Amino acid sequence: MNIYKLTYLNIIAIILLVFKINIIVAGTVQQKTIISGYIPEAKGQLISIDLHIIIPENIEQPSIHSSTTSTDGYFKFNCNIDKPRQVTIEINGQRIVAPYNNTLFVEPGDSLSFEILNLSKLGLNNISCSGIGCGKINFLREKLIATKTITDHFYDDFKIDSIPWLINYYKKISAYQSKILKSYSNQINEPMMAILRSEVVVSNFAVLFEKIVKNWNRKNSEIIANRLNVDSLLLPLNDTAVIYGRGEGNFVRTVIMGALLKNLYSTMDILNEDIFYNRNIDQYYDMIESSIGETAYRDFVLAKFIDQKVKVIGLNQEVQYCVDKFLNKNPKSNLYKSTIYALVENINTNLQIGKIIPEFILEDTQGNHISLHKYWGKVVVLDFWFTGCIPCKKLVPYLTKIENNFEDNPNIVFLSISIDRNKETWLNNIGIYSSNQSEAFYTSGLGMHHPLIRFLNFDSFPTIIVIGKSGELITTKTTNPDIKDEESLMEFLKILNNSI
Repeated sequence: MNIYKLTYLNIIAIILLVFKINIIVAGTVQQKTIISGYIPEAKGQLISIDLHIIIPENIEQPSIHSSTTSTDGYFKFNCNIDKPRQVTIEINGQRIVAPYNNTLFVEPGDSLSFEILNLSKLGLNNISCSGIGCGKINFLREKLIATKTITDHFYDDFKIDSIPWLINYYKKISAYQSKILKSYSNQINEPMMAILRSEVVVSNFAVLFEKIVKNWNRKNSEIIANRLNVDSLLLPLNDTAVIYGRGEGNFVRTVIMGALLKNLYSTMDILNEDIFYNRNIDQYYDMIESSIGETAYRDFVLAKFIDQKVKVIGLNQEVQYCVDKFLNKNPKSNLYKSTIYALVENINTNLQIGKIIPEFILEDTQGNHISLHKYWGKVVVLDFWFTGCIPCKKLVPYLTKIENNFEDNPNIVFLSISIDRNKETWLNNIGIYSSNQSEAFYTSGLGMHHPLIRFLNFDSFPTIIVIGKSGELITTKTTNPDIKDEESLMEFLKILNNSI
């Protein structure tokens, strides 16, 4: 009897233990992450706060967006994340830290509280952070200070065109930042440490690799081979967790540029071309693929590369070669495979010349919601832009010339569409980053998530799309028409004249 009783109690204990373990595991996955803040100078005024959680592996929708407003200066977000992620925070459409050079990270279970003392002077140096998980934010701030310290020390001997100098400069910064990171090892867990080690690489060597390309010659290639071990530098990026936590921004650029630099001699001719846009794309893809090898980031980087090329120049013969080769290689991740399939299917189904685009609603300067169908019967030129976009600003004089050319023609209309998150920012920059003569529209704070942007499937700016009188697509190359001189201006005018 006692034996049976003991066995029964043991079974109960085991069940309870398993139940407890499941609760602990589930709790880890489902832990809430809290991001809050206080802006003293915003007390008594209405402000908007946007939070973007970056999900880089979801190539087609790489962020989750939440927004709130405040009149007392306080804000708070409760997030559900299952792994470390990058985040961006915007106040009235302005990021509290600059993109790419500075970034913020969060982990499941964090409770981060930011204090932002001066809205006109943002950045890691000018915000404080406290609470659970603040160690990584404090490291990022110290990393920024270290960069400035070394830069100031090197300033007297600054030789931007000297490749040996640049290699020495960035290696010193990287070593200094890595030393600082080690001092935080008791405050930051290992998965996050791995991501921060990759952050040191990405924030420094993406810049170095690109400068090397811009200063390319055979003499430099010999110096690089002797002084820069690209494989060793890229090693911290070869981790799936790092892709989830740091896969956005310069991550892909660092890997691609590193891959090209491993092919120094054989890639020399291509590196003299405009390799980031529409030249030698198939050769470029082959070089990247062969240099990356069977790394954790292989499928992710190649899929991102194809996604970018499709969105910038469309599905031409060279890009189709990349798509076919990627799919024939049978990517390990079905996520990336299905992403590329969906990308191609969208172009074949929706973005062919002559396809009628569905109805989309946009907000005008008076707050009215206007359907694009209102303009059917005319040729419609859509100019997509955002505040701070330098190429958008450079395009304005040429757009103005085009509009002046059709000033008295009732059969064509020009619409400027801003993806700014903040309405006031948009209104204040009409005529600076867009033509003042175009009818101005806004994506109502949805930015890249607006249905029209998602449908047209582009992510470079400025982008110009031409729609015919019946609502059919006349141009499907979803990038600006490269209007930078009189010759290219006349070429674009020819497209419009043929459409009217």
